[in-house]
Amino acid sequence: MRKLLIAFLLTLVFLSPLRAEKIVNGVEVLNTIEELVDPVHSVVIVVDMQNEIVSTEGGYARKDRSVRADPKNHQVTSRYSEQVNKLKAFLDAARAAGVAVAYAEYIHEDRNGRMLVNGPEVWTHRNSSWVSKAVEGTWESQTIVELAPKNGETVIRKSRADAFHNTYLDDLLKAKWIRNVLLTGTATSGCVFATAMGAVPRGYYPVIVTDCVDPDQKTLNLMEGRFPKYGSSEIMSVWKKLAEGRTDSPVRGKEGSH
Repeated sequence: MRKLLIAFLLTLVFLSPLRAEKIVNGVEVLNTIEELVDPVHSVVIVVDMQNEIVSTEGGYARKDRSVRADPKNHQVTSRYSEQVNKLKAFLDAARAAGVAVAYAEYIHEDRNGRMLVNGPEVWTHRNSSWVSKAVEGTWESQTIVELAPKNGETVIRKSRADAFHNTYLDDLLKAKWIRNVLLTGTATSGCVFATAMGAVPRGYYPVIVTDCVDPDQKTLNLMEGRFPKYGSSEIMSVWKKLAEGRTDSPVRGKEGSH
């Protein structure tokens, strides 16, 4: 009986959140990289890495849009090739560390031909000669095969920039006791930023994985001081140390909130 009690107490220790080291106005604030990427309470969200955007056969890159996309000719566009390689390695490391992985895919039109977006969402495209339209269930709307979800991983389909808006993402994360959302994907100034902003009022810490989002330096600078930001190698190093049980020399990160 005593052994069972000890095992139970040890389980509580390992599964309970790391104690926040920072107090702001009497409120505990997660502050270190270990707290902010803790595998038990974190999720990696892949935002909008869809064929329509990232593939050479997608609408953004296909030279002749009057011709239907041919998935057999798919390649990752040069703009996203480095990001995709880094993100693939990051997702492999997350899964190995037991970190939850989820996907968000932007859908403009449902299977019945009903537009799901609103005017403000497409205002920035008001003067564009061409505007993308991802239709539910099509190849273009799906995440590229290089980063495809594994069995059992969640795919959120959204029609706003913020992946939390009118989806079950919040309910899902709360059910899993998630407190940190590690954001990757595209576009940094659009859906990544909007999802980060949507996370905060719901009580999540949005962590920007800087080399796993598209390199929009202007937006990354804007995020400085607003959200925690780390490179994928920094985060993977913490996960590796945790897996090895090396807690004697923790890696310290930037302050997570201001």
